[in-house]
Amino acid sequence: MRALFTTQPGTGHLQTIVPVAIALASAGHDVAVCSSPTLRPEVEAFGLCHLDAGVKWHMSWRAEDRPWADLVHGGGSLGDGMARLWVSVVARAFLPDLLAVARHWAPDVIIRESTEYAGCVAAERIGVPHVSVLTDLFTAAQLASPPLRRAVNELRAEVGLCADDGAMEYRYLHLCPVPPRFLDESERHRPSSRFVQHMPRARPSDELPESVLRLPDRPTVFASLGTTTFATDDRRLWKALMDGLAGEDLNVVLAVGIGGDPYSFGPPPPNVVIERFVPQVLLLPNCGVMVTSGGFTSVRDALSFGIPLVVVPVMGPQWTVAGRCQALGLGRCLAPGNATPTAVHETVRTVLDDPSYAREARSFAQEMSRLLSPDEMVVILENVVAGRI
Repeated sequence: MRALFTTQPGTGHLQTIVPVAIALASAGHDVAVCSSPTLRPEVEAFGLCHLDAGVKWHMSWRAEDRPWADLVHGGGSLGDGMARLWVSVVARAFLPDLLAVARHWAPDVIIRESTEYAGCVAAERIGVPHVSVLTDLFTAAQLASPPLRRAVNELRAEVGLCADDGAMEYRYLHLCPVPPRFLDESERHRPSSRFVQHMPRARPSDELPESVLRLPDRPTVFASLGTTTFATDDRRLWKALMDGLAGEDLNVVLAVGIGGDPYSFGPPPPNVVIERFVPQVLLLPNCGVMVTSGGFTSVRDALSFGIPLVVVPVMGPQWTVAGRCQALGLGRCLAPGNATPTAVHETVRTVLDDPSYAREARSFAQEMSRLLSPDEMVVILENVVAGRI
C-alpha cells in the first residue's frame, strides 16, 4: 500500500500525522508526506520522505512574513477564517502541485490532517480513498458554516468535481487520537470515526537541553505556547508566567518558540529556565503540570503521560480544548486577558496542589492507552484501501 500524507506546514499539524505514518511504514507500507518545502527538514527528521508542494511558508512565521498576510487577518467569524485561510488560500495554492505529485507517486490512499483540505479533494479527483486525522476541535456548526462549505465546493469545482453536501471530508475514515468523551456530541458519533491511541513522538535527534538536565529534584512546571506566532509572540503572557512562578519551590521551564529570544526577557529568576525549544515528549514524564495555549497535540502529549494542564487559549479551537479540559477535571482554563502574574500563580498552584487534577489526568491516560493500537489502526487503513470499509 502507498500512503500519501498531507499537512499544513506547522509542527503541531505534522505531529498529528507522524505516528500514523510511522505505524504504516513499520508495517512495510510505502509512505510519503506532501507539504510546503519549509516542512521538509521536520519531516525528514522523523525519517520520512517529503514531497514538496504548494507555497513556501510555515505557520511559525510572523504574520507579516506570510505570503497572504492581508487575507489571513480579514476578520469575521471562525468559519469565515477557516474558509478564507485553510481552503480559499492555502488549499487552492496547494492543490495543483498535490495533484501533480499524486499522479506521479500514485498513492492508494491520501491521509490528511483535518485542517488540510486539498488532500481530500485531490483524492476524489484521482479516484482513491482518503482519511482524515483529527487535528483541532472545531464544532459541527463551524465545520458546516456556509462560508466554509462554499469555499470547499469552489475548490472541488476547480478540478471538475460537483458540489458536495459536507460529507466529503469524512467520507471514508476519520481517526480520532483521543477518547470519545473529549469530543462534543456531534464529533463523538460521526459514523466514520475510529478512536485510536495517541502515540507521542520525539525526533530521533531530540535531546533535553543541559539547562533542563541540571534542574534540581522538585516539581516541574513546563510552559509551551506552541509554534505559531499568535501565542509565542505574546511577551506579556511569557512575562506573567515568569513573574507569577518566580521564587516558588518549583522548576519552571519556558519554551518560547524557535522564533523567540530567551535573552530578551533579561536574567530569569533562579528557578526559571528559558529555552527556544524543549522536546516536550522527553520532558513531560517528569512534570507536575503543563501550561499550554491549548494546541491539540500538546494537550494530548501531556494527557498521555497523565499530566494535568493549565490552558491559556489564544485562538479558535483552543478555547474548545480548554473548555473540555476544565469540564473533565483535567486542568484549569485561564483567559489570556486575565493572565496576570497573580492569576498564573494561583491557577498553577491550584492544579498542582489539588490531587484531583493529577488523578483525573492519570485516569484519562489509562483510557487513552485502551484505544485502538497502532497495529489495529494499520489493519483498518488496509481495509479502507481494499474497499472493505
